[in-house]
Amino acid sequence: MHRSLISLTTLVIVAALASGTSDACKVTSKTYSAQDGLVLTSVAHTISFTADCPPNVIPVYANLNGRTLAVVRNDNEKSFSISWINELAKASSGSYNLEVFDEEGYQLFKKSRSSGKELFSLPFSHSSPYKGPLFQFELVALVTGLLATYIAIVYRFKITSKKI
Repeated sequence: MHRSLISLTTLVIVAALASGTSDACKVTSKTYSAQDGLVLTSVAHTISFTADCPPNVIPVYANLNGRTLAVVRNDNEKSFSISWINELAKASSGSYNLEVFDEEGYQLFKKSRSSGKELFSLPFSHSSPYKGPLFQFELVALVTGLLATYIAIVYRFKITSKKI
């Protein structure tokens, strides 16, 4: 009796994992990234999405290149947001996929550290606002030094050429 209960429990767990929930949620999303690279020191990213999932499935965590992000429920029961900040120099351009998990799927993902059973994946494209400094510091220092030298020489010749 005990063995049959264990095998039945194992069968139920395997069936639940095999069925998955990746097709269970219908998702629409909007993304936002800060674009003013000359003023910012960090780049903020936000993804707002609506997820029409079964009642027992709630998106809780997201994974972005090994970084765990919290999924926050908005006022609406089916509306969620994910936000994170990157340093400006590390905010590289490209396309990314955020894997969104429920509690159980994230636990499996964390244990195996591989692609677990995500609920869905959110595509995210970012073009980095940082293009480097407007002027190189060395150029500004060189121009300032040359200008100061020119002014000093001109005034020296004006002072020494005057007769008293």
